Amino acid sequence: MNVFIDLDQTAATQMARDHELFEGAQKGEGNARIYQWDQTWITLGRFQKPEETLTEPSILNWTIRETGGAAVLHGHDLTVAIAIPLSGTVGVRAVYRYLVTPLVLSLQDVGLDAILGEDAGFADRQTGAYCFLGKSENDVISISTAQKLCGCALRVSREAAMLQASIPLREPLVPARKQIRDSGNDSWINLDHDGLIQSLQVRIAALV
Repeated sequence: MNVFIDLDQTAATQMARDHELFEGAQKGEGNARIYQWDQTWITLGRFQKPEETLTEPSILNWTIRETGGAAVLHGHDLTVAIAIPLSGTVGVRAVYRYLVTPLVLSLQDVGLDAILGEDAGFADRQTGAYCFLGKSENDVISISTAQKLCGCALRVSREAAMLQASIPLREPLVPARKQIRDSGNDSWINLDHDGLIQSLQVRIAALV
């Protein structure tokens, strides 16, 4: 699998390239991207409505992403998109675990005690418009602190699947609570993003 690095691009460019990944996967091509953002942006899940999710949708920087799920704050994070072709009948749960495993292993590679919530027997089922508000059995968390380390969203069709994931690496410039309704406190981890990128490249490229 090819893994492309696209750092500090505009939201329109990033979302267009992720859309191309998904279209490519529907044609039988598996590819991935690791990228950052040129400034603070919010991505909404493809079924969210900005007027219901954002505090001031007319002035905030927001865009709709390819996957579902809740709103994610960007600009302080490392974002990953992985798209693979599918054949035959594959369960959504199995697809998700397959695609999220390289992220869990990469976070472990840089020293974090990352694990899927279901493997740790932990789940805080609080829900809302903000991705990092609660935790579920599908989320990547820290074993020792139960902190959510990575926000993930999935899109699955009969021909392809795409995972989009956000790993917050530092404190956001503008708190989520000022931009996303009922978002609560921000969560982030401090680590060397260069080492994380290198590990992600290797782990994701190993996907068949």
